[in-house]
Formats: sequence, structure tokens, C-alpha cells
Amino acid sequence: MTGSSKVSWTRKPTFLERVGKSLAGTVLGIAMFCISFIVLYYNEGSSVEESEMLNEARRLVVNLDSSSTSQYNDHLVFHSGFLETDKRIADNVYPVSFGCVKLKRIVEMYQWVEHTDVKEVDEIRHETTYYYETEWSSSLITSQSFAEELGHKNPRVFPLTNFEYTAHLVSIDGLQVSQPFINQIVWFETIENLPSNQKTYGHYYYNGDDSTNPKVGDYRVSFQCAGKSHLSEHGLADRVSILGLLHNGQFVPYTTKNKRTVALLYHGLKTSDEVLDLQHSYNNATTWLIRCLGFALMFVGLNIMSRIVVTIVDWVPIVRGIVALSVMMFNLSLALFLSMVTIALCWLRFHPWFASALMGTSLLPWFISLQRMSTV
Repeated sequence: MTGSSKVSWTRKPTFLERVGKSLAGTVLGIAMFCISFIVLYYNEGSSVEESEMLNEARRLVVNLDSSSTSQYNDHLVFHSGFLETDKRIADNVYPVSFGCVKLKRIVEMYQWVEHTDVKEVDEIRHETTYYYETEWSSSLITSQSFAEELGHKNPRVFPLTNFEYTAHLVSIDGLQVSQPFINQIVWFETIENLPSNQKTYGHYYYNGDDSTNPKVGDYRVSFQCAGKSHLSEHGLADRVSILGLLHNGQFVPYTTKNKRTVALLYHGLKTSDEVLDLQHSYNNATTWLIRCLGFALMFVGLNIMSRIVVTIVDWVPIVRGIVALSVMMFNLSLALFLSMVTIALCWLRFHPWFASALMGTSLLPWFISLQRMSTV
């Protein structure tokens, strides 16, 4: 590892410049504040539609009897079976072929990497330390942007590109699987035993003089596969559980009454109830994650919009701290209140009693905040 230091100077902005910057940031704050309502509204609607879709699928799904599939044509079916492909997938550079649904080639090159450590010496002076070390990376690192390129120069092009191959024809017990299901086969495993007619190092093909002492520009290639088929030489074919519409001997997405599509594929042996329960859990987790994102957008937007208040009293240290804390607590309460009201209004048409209770709960932090401000 090598390193160097660089000191930079920044002019301390005047009071009027800070006020102007705060006012300019208000536009961004307003945009974030407005977007948060859109995010929350869309999220609640999407969550309800997803739940209705899964409930409809649970009512209509039937277990497929592979011995007689014609009677299930154009029905929403569930089936568990082993993956099959029409042929092995072969790489176009290395003599590698595997029986799987997807084959991924990963190329890594040994390159210089720049790390920075910034220390604030005082209000107008900053010291930046640059560290350089060599690492394996699957993306090209441009050394022209380094603070010190001399002695840390990387190749300008990658010797070989990453690539992912997908089998042309995928089926389960003779029933063809359409692309939306194939897209869900993502449980990649590193292939350990590569054909050794070229230089290998562990599970890599190595291109360089010495694999134990790599140099900048050396590269190594590994392979990963997902969805082992009946043509695989590396253990049994992967068993999957699939839920979708059976149409003319092919699994395709099923469209529900609310225009959502059901196309589910899971790795391993599962029942239809287990698959739908997993999707319900995923839907709930995603809903709460986006709720938190919407709340965070609203809170940050309010903070940016009210930054001008803190800037105006910035010249009085004691007052600045009190005002900053009060404004932040007010914004926190307001963001929580507005987020819960927005969610409640979205649910009003679907669950009126739940929405009313949620709106009542949303008032609590608002009253607590007002009570605290009145005692200051």
C-alpha cells in the first residue's frame, strides 16, 4: 500500500451566502416533501392489490397431476418438479459447458484502487489522504481520475467481459417454462471443478505469470451456474415449485381480476400454501420498507425546508442548538403525523375501522410535540 496527503482550502461562506443557500435548498425540500406523498399513496394501493391477487390465487389454484395435464389447460396450477433443458450451455471463450438454466462468466482483473480519508483541520482547511492498494475487481477502475496516477496506472480496457448465458428451452416434467419464471432462477453457485486444460487456480482460470504473486493487469475467470438441469454432471437436477397458468403445455403468467400477474417460482419442494405465504410475507416486508422510505423522504424534506430558520439564528450558539432541536422534533412529529394520515386515507376505502384507528393514533405524537413546545 502506498499513500500521499493533500491539503485543500475552502472559503468560509458569509451569513448572506448561507441564507441564500438555505433558500435555494428549499426547492429540493419541497420536491422531496411532495414526492413522499406519492410514494406512500402508491405503496398502499400496490400493497392492497398484491394482497388481493394472492388471495385470488389461493382460491383458484389446483395441484397439477403430471400424468394428465390436458384437463388443467388454462387453469391456475401449482406443480413441483425437476428442471430440464434442451442442451448444455457452453461458454464461447473457455472450454466450459454445463447442464443448467443459467451460466455466468465472471472476470476479475488485478488493479490499483484509490481510497481517501478526509480530516477537517479547521473550518476552512481540509486534509485529504490518498491510499493506493491492489485488489481484484470485476469492473474497470479508471486510474486517470486518481490524485496520483504515477505508479498506480491501470489498464484502460478489460481483457474479457462478464457474460450470462440462458438456456433456450427450459421445462419441468415436459412442460415448458416461460421467461417470467426463468427470470426468477437466480440461486447461483460457483463451479469448483473446472476443466484443467488451461492454467487454473482454485475455481479460477488464471491469466498471468504467477497466481500466488499477481501483478496489475492479471485477470482470472470463474463460472457460476443457477438451476441445475437433468443434463448436469454436478449432482441431481434442482427441484422447483411453480405456480402459474398452464396454457397449451406451457407455464405462463396468470392475470387476476385486478390486472396483476401471478408467476411464482421457488427453489425446492414446497406446497402452494407455502409459496403464497412466502409471497404474502414478502409483500408485507416490502410495504413496510417503502412506508419507512416515504416517511424518511418527508422528514428530510421538512428539515431542508426549515433549514432557513436555523441559519438565521446561527450566529447565536446557545439559541442555535435549542432552535435546531426544536425544529427537528417538530419536523419529526409532523412527518409522522402526515405519513400516518396518508396511509389511513389510502386504507379508508378498504378497511374503514382500521383506518379510523390509525388516524386517531397519528394524533398522539402531534399532541405530545405541542405539549413539549408549550413547556419550553
